[in-house]
Amino acid sequence: MARKTLGLKSMIPIFVIAGLSMGNEGCEEQQDKPRVLKMDIEIGTLKGRVVKMPNGETVDFPYVANSLFYRQVINHDHFVIGNPVPTSLMLASQGGQFKAQGITDASSAEAAPSGLVSGRDVAVLEQYSLLRQTRLEGQSLMQGRVSEREVVEGKTTAAEVSKLPACLYDLPQSLLGGEVISFQMTGGGGIGIGYGPGGDLPGSAAGRIDFQSSKLELGLRTDDPLTQQAIAIGDGIARQSQVQFGLDFVPGIPIGISFFYNTPITDVIRNAMDDGLNQIVDRYKNLLSTNKDWNEVWESRVIYDPEIVNNDTHIAFRGGYRAGVKIGDTFQVTNLHYAWEGAACYTRLKYKIPLTVSPIAEATVVSVGDNVSVAIVKYLMEQKIQPGAQIKVLKLVEPAKKAASSNESK
Repeated sequence: MARKTLGLKSMIPIFVIAGLSMGNEGCEEQQDKPRVLKMDIEIGTLKGRVVKMPNGETVDFPYVANSLFYRQVINHDHFVIGNPVPTSLMLASQGGQFKAQGITDASSAEAAPSGLVSGRDVAVLEQYSLLRQTRLEGQSLMQGRVSEREVVEGKTTAAEVSKLPACLYDLPQSLLGGEVISFQMTGGGGIGIGYGPGGDLPGSAAGRIDFQSSKLELGLRTDDPLTQQAIAIGDGIARQSQVQFGLDFVPGIPIGISFFYNTPITDVIRNAMDDGLNQIVDRYKNLLSTNKDWNEVWESRVIYDPEIVNNDTHIAFRGGYRAGVKIGDTFQVTNLHYAWEGAACYTRLKYKIPLTVSPIAEATVVSVGDNVSVAIVKYLMEQKIQPGAQIKVLKLVEPAKKAASSNESK
């Protein structure tokens, strides 16, 4: 698969933490807040060091940090951890039928479990016949008429007509990772838990320790999965907080990771992570947007060949309900030229450049899946949309303003 050929950073496991999946659903969105789309990302392992507790126990702090980080990322309003989209490679590996998550209510769309695609994505693409070529390629793979490498490189016809290399639909916009540079909890008598630039803190003790302060320093960065180059690098975020809680440490009796999940230290870690994610958002806006507008940073790709649908009147692109896309949103479409160091997807992308100065089409969304959308095309110039074409926001539909409650005026 293309995810492996590019040597991506290892994915962290999906940790089972209460409230992890959706989070913050109880808070109503402010009606006057402009909509922003969520960037499709993949999380790499957040690096850190093990922590020695005062009772001599060693705790896997990187595990704790990664589980909390996963939660903060999926609850953030600028990022989404996308699902794989239906592909011929997946179809062939699953015996000719997509293993799909059951279709749930659109208002509660969640990430499909590992190994499954979204049933809503399949339904939306089937509605517009956008999986016809995918199914044909899947059959060819199963029958041995084409190889996996030919599909990955987008060379599945005798004439080697330019098609969509697998990594252009299988990979997110960015890879997100980083490191917990230091983590320190201090209490009375100079007792500490964690580590800093100078090494582990002196923390051997028994009995009750009353903690007074906490500090966490975090560094985050994003990389382009195709070029493997850094995009946005956040400075170390140092979050220092006063805490007031105590805990009894008894030699030989483990405290475990509950120390981090069931004490105020959890909020300190999460707040530092939120600061880091917000800084990454600001870096993107400063680097890639002339107007410091997140929606100018956001982009996607045409992921299915438009040749097979209604004489090129419809296209599908990566990004659906979970990324915040809605019916009526309008996007600009620009064909891109991709230059690889060698074989597509098996080597690094050297660069991608637009084939025209101006977008060649506008596309308005008519159907939304969990991770893909279908849009109807209005052409601006005589040039056919190519798979892998760039999708950029032109205009997002805004929610209707809530009228002042008539009951309040009575």
